[in-house]
Amino acid sequence: TTLFRSIRAFAFEMGFPASYSIELDTTLVINESIDNMMRSLGENKELSKWIIEYLNSQADEGKWSIDKAIFNLAKKILDDKGREFMNDVEEKLRQNHNLMLELKKQINTDISTTEEQFEAAMNAFASGYENGFPYDNLKGKSRAPANTIYNKCTDAKNSNYDRIYAIYQKKEKSIEETNDAEILAKVKVLFNTITDEKVKNYRTAYLIKKNIYVIGIMSYLSEHINRWKRQNDTLPMSDSNDLLSRLIDKSELPFIYEKIGTRFQNIMIDEFQDTSGTQWDNFKPLISENIDNGHKSLLVGDTKQSIYRWRNSDWHNLANVDQIFPCQKHLLDINWRSKPSVVAFNNAMFSYIKDRMASVLKNADESDSKSTEIIDVFESCLQKVPQHKKSNDTGFVQIRLLPQSKSKKESDNDELSPKDIAINEMLSEIAKLHTDYCYNYGDICILVRDHKDGALVMN
Repeated sequence: TTLFRSIRAFAFEMGFPASYSIELDTTLVINESIDNMMRSLGENKELSKWIIEYLNSQADEGKWSIDKAIFNLAKKILDDKGREFMNDVEEKLRQNHNLMLELKKQINTDISTTEEQFEAAMNAFASGYENGFPYDNLKGKSRAPANTIYNKCTDAKNSNYDRIYAIYQKKEKSIEETNDAEILAKVKVLFNTITDEKVKNYRTAYLIKKNIYVIGIMSYLSEHINRWKRQNDTLPMSDSNDLLSRLIDKSELPFIYEKIGTRFQNIMIDEFQDTSGTQWDNFKPLISENIDNGHKSLLVGDTKQSIYRWRNSDWHNLANVDQIFPCQKHLLDINWRSKPSVVAFNNAMFSYIKDRMASVLKNADESDSKSTEIIDVFESCLQKVPQHKKSNDTGFVQIRLLPQSKSKKESDNDELSPKDIAINEMLSEIAKLHTDYCYNYGDICILVRDHKDGALVMN
């Protein structure tokens, strides 16, 4: 392809051996790099410590598959955002080899100092109530927010973090609902110390401390992945966006075209809402060059169909393209594919989503510009049906809401789970479609959320 030809043409400039190859199977790269890292555990005490801490954290969350967890970390390193993050981490580690140790020491100091301040304020709030908190005259009595705060201040069972955050969550209600002037004064004094800013910084430091070993593991993983590339003279396919970005950043486009022996006068990008930031940064110079030379490009997409954020897609690329290049927008508002009832359902659903989001964002802490940007995604969502499709064969859409999953305490052993109910209804619907409407089984498609659900349906 042109991408591989471009990278190969600049192999020397980018520091690659002439014999390098592209590996399409990223899983192979990851698995061999993880195996090599794990073999070094006996020699690397720091890495061993990171792995043990990671194992403990996974166990606390009820996750026991360390192989899968580390595999997912490696996948993050190879995607656009993960690579950018690790490049930054590695650069800082090159400048200061003791960075991780110093960071951990500083975070522990910050947490300890903040907890001492919070603990003093909590003790001051709880003092004077040796015989129990006087909640009888408060609104809500024992359920009063101020009483909850007192219980958390005197709670010796839970961690400092859990106690502090539980108290902070009662801040607004305790100030609004405490109808005793003396207690209200103590509540306000408490939250003069446990402020929004201090809690935000405290939680950030706590989460960094809890996950700092992940950065350590990722730095070693990244090192082994890079070593694998050098030893095998091979680049994983996932590196292509980053390599193209480096190529375009360092060279003039005419020189690039000359080296690869290809020139693009027109560019068309389909499903543009699924492009990542790195991909769009790579395309922008090409499109800009074409526009400067009087040529046109075509971007095709639908912002509200951007469903690949987990793969680094960014819908803002499409939503804001007219702020970067002069554009002519063409709205395709006739649906030639779907039946009339499906189009009507989509129109009703997206109209509801738009109104609902407008209401939610109005009550949320979102800026006007951000709210408008999100709502504008659904501005042109209504579609029409071509005249020749307005027939008796209008199609069919049905939604069924199933009961929510109950906790183990609430559920009856003989009661069907929501998935069991869904399976039974699905089988009944398939039988009806086949028997009453003469659909072949091969004409019916079943979509599921994950592999486990797929296996359940197949069985």
